[in-house]
Amino acid sequence: MSTLVRHGLVVVLGAAVLIAGAPAALAAPQPVPAIPPAEAPAALAYPTVACDPNGPTDADAVLAGQLNTQLQADMRGNMTAYRTSCARMVVAAVRARGLASRAAVIAITTVIVETHLQNISVEVDHDSLGLFQQRASWGTRQQRLDPTWATNAFLNRMLSLYPNNSWMTAPVGEVCQAVQVSAFPSRYQPQAGDAQKIVNALWTPPPPATVNSGVGAVVDGAALRVFARGNDGALWQDLWNGSTWTWQNLGGGIAGGPSAVIHNNIPRVFARGNDNALWQAWLSNGAWTWQRIGGEITSGPSAVVYDGVLRVFARGADGALWQSYWNGTSWNWQDLGGGITSAPAAVVYGGVLRVLARGNDGALWQNYWNGTGWNWQDLGGGITSAPTAVEYNNVLRVFARGNDGALWQDYWNGTSWIWQNLGGGISSGPSAVSHGGVLRVFARGNDGALWQDYWNGSTWTWQHLGGGIS
Repeated sequence: MSTLVRHGLVVVLGAAVLIAGAPAALAAPQPVPAIPPAEAPAALAYPTVACDPNGPTDADAVLAGQLNTQLQADMRGNMTAYRTSCARMVVAAVRARGLASRAAVIAITTVIVETHLQNISVEVDHDSLGLFQQRASWGTRQQRLDPTWATNAFLNRMLSLYPNNSWMTAPVGEVCQAVQVSAFPSRYQPQAGDAQKIVNALWTPPPPATVNSGVGAVVDGAALRVFARGNDGALWQDLWNGSTWTWQNLGGGIAGGPSAVIHNNIPRVFARGNDNALWQAWLSNGAWTWQRIGGEITSGPSAVVYDGVLRVFARGADGALWQSYWNGTSWNWQDLGGGITSAPAAVVYGGVLRVLARGNDGALWQNYWNGTGWNWQDLGGGITSAPTAVEYNNVLRVFARGNDGALWQDYWNGTSWIWQNLGGGISSGPSAVSHGGVLRVFARGNDGALWQDYWNGSTWTWQHLGGGIS
């Protein structure tokens, strides 16, 4: 971190210094005298080079005009086609890396503070160059002036400092500071809101999984709880108390099907929020409490307890399978790879943690943990919804909506997987649970109501439970 003084202006431009031969280590920040706040970024007049080799586009100019009225901090009224093109290149580098958009927000926040979105080409501050004002120890002049290279160098440092994707939940300003080692750490967080708006305008995420889980069911003592997204977008519960079904609005706003689990004797429901983050609602003392876990997911989640650890799986912004697990004090994200087009379904069978989902080829796939690593396996078939999995009578059973719109089961007989058509007509992914010795599968019917198909020991029977779910 150092001070740049030109034309009577005092502007903070910082960069981390890497110790030679130890890329994961940080050098101590350089001493900097106290300085007043930076003046308007429009007043900066240092030599720059293009961020996009082809230069700014007409779309950049249009977007700059729109952002100038939306931003609230340093960049308000100061966005230009050139600055927008620089932001676009940074965001594109993050996307190409397969990281969530939060990584782009962190990078853009940093660039706003360091150079106000300009690729400065003169070493006016010691030997710092480029968007991030990276020192010579980071790379060559050509590399540091390449927005794609510079962004990836920043991301490499961020990922080394925040393993297990902990950067997804840490405050934006904290992460910027950790990478840049600024003498003025408080300057990052105030720019994070504008960085989010810039990224929102430039980020084109993959569409949400076209086949989401529709409902989530869990056995809570003698009660059976079935959760779904209501027609009002809120989370709803249909509670079976042993004699009747009762609907209850649990509030919130969710964008996909929920998943329910019992953890430490507490019912917990997970869902993708309208902000594409992971959310949970849990029941305590008769009341439901909502919590934003964060991250960026593009499907409904699936929750399971394995080895005493609460784990939630979902499709990430890169289309891969991701896990967020609770270590007792915080949530930690992990990329499990693959490519899926539905919400996943997690289950523990035979002491093995298994996660099933619809693959990019439309078939059913599972990713299982063998104790040391994750392994993908193609289970075949053709499904058009997220699957659900349950162990019943010592048999692992997976249910999903087939290509014909009916409910299908794929079960493991000990040596092979067997597909079976259970009929009916459903318009969502199902949720399976064993309750009272009865195997029950819930889903949204073609009429928009909640239905269950239960196995009475000899036949499958469909039952209409009413309500309106989406």
